Amino acid sequence: MGKKVFLALSVFFLLYACEAKQQSGQKKEIAEQTQENIKFKMLVQDVKIINQKEETRKASLQDKLNLHDKITTGKSSFALITWGLKSTFKLGANSLLELKNIANHFDGQLVEGSASFKVSSLKPNESLKIRTLLAVVGVRETSFKVSVSQNQTRVCVS
Repeated sequence: MGKKVFLALSVFFLLYACEAKQQSGQKKEIAEQTQENIKFKMLVQDVKIINQKEETRKASLQDKLNLHDKITTGKSSFALITWGLKSTFKLGANSLLELKNIANHFDGQLVEGSASFKVSSLKPNESLKIRTLLAVVGVRETSFKVSVSQNQTRVCVS
C-alpha cells in the first residue's frame, strides 16, 4: 500500500513539475513577443530610457523597451516608435512617456510634453490608451495628438 501511495505522489509531482516548466516557457515567450511588439523606428538627438530601477541610458534603435520603462526626449529631440504591426507614435521634444502596458493593450502615461499617434489595424483583442494627470484617451484606428503642460492637457483628434 505504501509503495502505491509513494508511486502516485511521485507521478503527481513529476506531472506538476512538467506543467510548471511548460507555463514558465510560455510566459518567457510572451515576454519576448511583448518586447518585440514595441520598438524605436527613429531617434533624433537626445532620447533616453529610464528603466524600472531608475537607471538612465541613451536610447538606440536596437533597444528592447520593457514594461515601466520611461522614454524621455530633450530639446529639439524626438523619438518615432512603432507598436504592433501598423501603429506608430512620435514623442515630441521635452517629453516623458512611461510605458504602463505594452502587450496587446498599449497603455502609456504622458507625464509632460507631446505625442502624436497614428493607430491602425488593431486586432479585436488590442487597444491603445494614453493617460495624463487630467485625461485618458482610448482610441481604435485613428490619428490624434496629446500635449501636456503644467496644469493642462490638450487632445486633438484628426
